[in-house]
Amino acid sequence: MINKLIEGMKHAGFEKLKRVMMLSVCLLTAGTGMMNAGSGYLPETAEPQQTKTRITGTVVDQAGEPVIGANVIEKGTVNGVTTDVDGRFSLEVTNNATLQVSYIGYLSQNIAVGNQTDLQITLRENAQALEEVVVVGYGSQRRSDLIGSVGSVSEKALAGRATLTVEHALQGKVPGVMVTQQNGQPGAAPSIRIRGIGTLNNNDPLYIVDGVPLTNSMEIINNQDIESIEILKDAASASIYGSRAGNGVILITTKKGTAGKPTVFYDGNVGYNEFSKRLDILNTADFTMIMDESYVNSGMEPYWKSVTPRADTDWQDLVFQRGVVHSHSLGVRGSSDKSRYYLVVGYDDQDGTLINTSYKRYSVKSNVEVDVNKKLTVGMNLSYINRTYTEVDLGNGQGVLQSALRMPPTVPAYNEDGSYGYQTALNEGDAMSPLTSAEIYKGYNNSYRTLVHVYGDYKILPSLRFRSNFSGDLQNWDYSNFQPTYEQGPQRNTLATLTERYNKNTSISFENFLTYDQTFNELHHVTAMIGQSVITFDERNTSASKKGFPSNDPYMRYFSAGTEQDQVSGGRNDWALLSYFGRLNYSFADRYLFQFNLRADGSSRFGKNNKWGNFPSAGIGWRLSEEQFLKDVEWLDNLKLKGSYGILGTMPTAYYGFTSTLSQMKYTLGTDQNPVIGYYPASVDNHDFKWETIYQTNIGFDLGLWDKVSFTMEYYNKYTKDILQILPLPGYSGTSGSLSNIGEMKNRGFEFSLGLNNRVGDLNYSVSGHLTTLKNEVVKLFDNDAPITAGESRTEVGRSIGEFYGYITDGIFQNWSEIEAHKVQPLAVPGDIRFKNLNGDDKLDAEDMDFIGSPLPSLTYGASINLEYRGIDFSLALTGVNGNSIYYSQKHAMVNGGYAFNKLSTILERWQKEGDQTTIPRVSTSSQNDNFRQSDFFIENGSYLRLSNLQLGYTLPLALTRKIGIQRTRFYVSVNNLYTFTTYNGYDPEITITNPLYGGYDITAYPVPRTVLFGLNLTF
Repeated sequence: MINKLIEGMKHAGFEKLKRVMMLSVCLLTAGTGMMNAGSGYLPETAEPQQTKTRITGTVVDQAGEPVIGANVIEKGTVNGVTTDVDGRFSLEVTNNATLQVSYIGYLSQNIAVGNQTDLQITLRENAQALEEVVVVGYGSQRRSDLIGSVGSVSEKALAGRATLTVEHALQGKVPGVMVTQQNGQPGAAPSIRIRGIGTLNNNDPLYIVDGVPLTNSMEIINNQDIESIEILKDAASASIYGSRAGNGVILITTKKGTAGKPTVFYDGNVGYNEFSKRLDILNTADFTMIMDESYVNSGMEPYWKSVTPRADTDWQDLVFQRGVVHSHSLGVRGSSDKSRYYLVVGYDDQDGTLINTSYKRYSVKSNVEVDVNKKLTVGMNLSYINRTYTEVDLGNGQGVLQSALRMPPTVPAYNEDGSYGYQTALNEGDAMSPLTSAEIYKGYNNSYRTLVHVYGDYKILPSLRFRSNFSGDLQNWDYSNFQPTYEQGPQRNTLATLTERYNKNTSISFENFLTYDQTFNELHHVTAMIGQSVITFDERNTSASKKGFPSNDPYMRYFSAGTEQDQVSGGRNDWALLSYFGRLNYSFADRYLFQFNLRADGSSRFGKNNKWGNFPSAGIGWRLSEEQFLKDVEWLDNLKLKGSYGILGTMPTAYYGFTSTLSQMKYTLGTDQNPVIGYYPASVDNHDFKWETIYQTNIGFDLGLWDKVSFTMEYYNKYTKDILQILPLPGYSGTSGSLSNIGEMKNRGFEFSLGLNNRVGDLNYSVSGHLTTLKNEVVKLFDNDAPITAGESRTEVGRSIGEFYGYITDGIFQNWSEIEAHKVQPLAVPGDIRFKNLNGDDKLDAEDMDFIGSPLPSLTYGASINLEYRGIDFSLALTGVNGNSIYYSQKHAMVNGGYAFNKLSTILERWQKEGDQTTIPRVSTSSQNDNFRQSDFFIENGSYLRLSNLQLGYTLPLALTRKIGIQRTRFYVSVNNLYTFTTYNGYDPEITITNPLYGGYDITAYPVPRTVLFGLNLTF
């Protein structure tokens, strides 16, 4: 049993948060002076006896919204206040005073008071935001000091997307970060890949929420609760997380309380999901015509010529629906003398676009922070979520979608007695009615998750702080499915089956670290951090099924009612990680920057010979814009060169890959032939396997111009060594082999991002775009570089991972002369597909197969436009990929006359006579030529440009809403997945690569819906 250790959460750098930092500073220093970050308190000075005047005012942003927590200080003194929730302030100042007004992310202003007593101050956003504080691992940094590659998404950017998941909101926001929707099932989380595919195994990034490492997705977080998201893409920024950072790190900071009286807020929307595209398939007239032609071409009598079809059913219309969706969150945030609080409850409800699919989520989020005294601050973050969702079978064969596409239109949806329709002849195939499939394969899921984080921050000295974190991540999940007895034509089930599964995960972490931050002689700035953490994880799972229930009655769906075939299995897994880490940052005169990180991880997942791994990184930066020869250039705001190199790691998904394991099997022995239980070796031990190690280089520059334009370019090179896979052994060994380090791979490319932020009169606008290139290459596999084959994919040294592999088509045979001239396809007939004989021999075989496309895009990009004008706001977001292929496997059955399924309409373009120019072969019930072998016939262009979000909102004037006690009222309409520009013929070209060895296949996944929402934001 692994020694249980406790790891703490990683310091998410709450000082960075805009409102919290400024308000905390003011609260801690109220009555004694403002705090100068990193330098302690300014000394109080005696003020001359002068006449004082009470000044009041309001600080707003360019859209006229109040700026909460802005600093208003009398210049040259420590006399200052912060604005309240209305943006208001009141301050007593001396005659002829000048006010300094500042807020993070905005340009500071100096306001000469003169004879004014009530001021209206408008702050303009700082497009470059060089002084913005960015959360990094275990701390925060000014953006101007960043050396690593960190992509940031602010609260404001997230607010422009009315989406259910954090992953959706990230789509198209950050270069080098590819977000793809796995399917349109309500509640399904998208997949995130950062700078390509780095391993043959799990490529998911590490998620850190308020310093707490999550064991899987970000489902615990609502978009409305997020203050900011930082994505650590390179080794200089991510190596502080060591062995878990190889696929990148996503840091999420949630909202906290703000200074001033309590603020109550409501965010809600209601709308609908609808399918964004339907496939063009045959109606009854075309289906019967094609099938009869297929029979005739095979030397058979036409069937439908003498039979009247029973129906003309559109099965897609029957399984797709317009699903109602709504989402609501209600919360309060504020502070008292020494505490700050944030509390919100949420409810989300979605009906899917497929019948019998739905999703509900109940959530609670609270953040409380208390200043015990001037040195000690303690806090607790609590998140709870309960998810319930209903799903249907989407697999091969009898899945709802495939059944809806394949079931012939000649079959009626319902029989005369109201039961579901079914086939009455083999000429209508053997697909299950999709209505039946949606009913009997319906599964119910429930999950409960609680995330608790308790922390303390102690200020030992003005420049030295100690932080301790303790967290727990508790998850419970259960699933239930009852398959009743039924008999519908060729489909029948004579034994009802109940299946249930249970899973419980517990993750505990404990963490402590010291941070030192000091400036010497106004030139040398040093930040150093050193810490220790430990994390444990425990998982328990149970699965059970039983058959033979006396009836399909819902009250009989429990295991004791079953009579046959008990099946029970279960297991327990655990692991632990002990870590030591540190970081040193040094800058000279704000011009020359240096950073060094080191983490040492000891994991229970590795054998005794490689229990520990070290993950260092180093980076340098040069702010040329601070040099004397450029400092006075008015149009140049920022020019920084940066470079870094470091080592990251990824851990195996197997908990006990270093040791041999046993599997259970039943044997029939003896004269009575009674089953007995035996065991056989399932794997071989290997105490020598080690971390997958990523060596990453990052070089680039940041440029800012005219306080409006920002541009960043970076070159990255990720080289992964010691990739883990099961080393295959000969079949006679009786085992599957051991987990071993067998491969190497590299990903490299460029990232470009461009932004413009400006104001013309009352119009405030911003435009941004980014583009990322990717070149993936497998460098080594096993000792002999043997390729790995998975389905129609092949991974081979010198190529990108998981490329499609097959025969290459060369048109359609038009006549017998062409067949005779080709020689290698003697069984072909005119109208069959011609395949290339690549090696030039006298036969067509596997030696003539070649690479026919890659599922990995060589280019990803995104763009956004945001406009604000007198309370009206408009936003538009685009995402896209280019250079990838999709294996459209649905064509195998639905342009093939050999199956009595319905067909894609492209079959109408089939070859019928000599001279027909088409890629679709003749229709026939059989093909000795094997027209539908794996080939580029199934390959389609996966490139697309998607209008992923369009939103229009209006905020009522403050003068109007304040009369009824409302601080802010905003209405909006939002559309997600509005339109996709693509040549792909399937439902959706956005295909997730879950298994890198076998990715890019469209097996008719649940289509991603178009979502229309009407929303309301209120602040009281």
